[in-house]
Amino acid sequence: MSAGGLSPEEFVARLVAVQGALRGYILSHVPDLHAADDILQEVSVALWKKLDGYDPARPFVRWALGVAHKEILRSRRTARRSRLVLDPELSERLADRYAALEEELQGRRAALLRCIEKLPPESRRLVDSRYLEARPVREIAGHEGSSAGAVQMRLARIRAALSECIRRALGGPPSEARA
Repeated sequence: MSAGGLSPEEFVARLVAVQGALRGYILSHVPDLHAADDILQEVSVALWKKLDGYDPARPFVRWALGVAHKEILRSRRTARRSRLVLDPELSERLADRYAALEEELQGRRAALLRCIEKLPPESRRLVDSRYLEARPVREIAGHEGSSAGAVQMRLARIRAALSECIRRALGGPPSEARA
């Protein structure tokens, strides 16, 4: 084990797992994409440097978002020319809310992956073609010898089935009760 009770490999795995959340959080505070990417790099370095202060019993994403919050404020102090400056208290509330949402989304993502694994092979291929490979519906339809409308309808049914599967996996109310 190294600093913070995490090996370098564990640190990298956790950092990679929260990169999307960090980037989204930073972008919610910094409208410039390039500046946000720079801050994300600074956050990654700061996380490594501050690893001694990380408590593995706490959610990594909350700790990382806290460090990101501080890096955003530091970045603003060094670049006062930004027109969009959030009140520090509002920024902190946003960080807390974003962390809570990210934890919820992690559960939904995990449920989605489990539900996708349960799809019949034909449905799984269609989902992979459309969403993993980002193939246009018309291209998929041409490859399968069907109309774009038919492919869109199949995708809509698959999305509805996945949504229901996720709801069941997360213990949500029955579909009839949600009308």
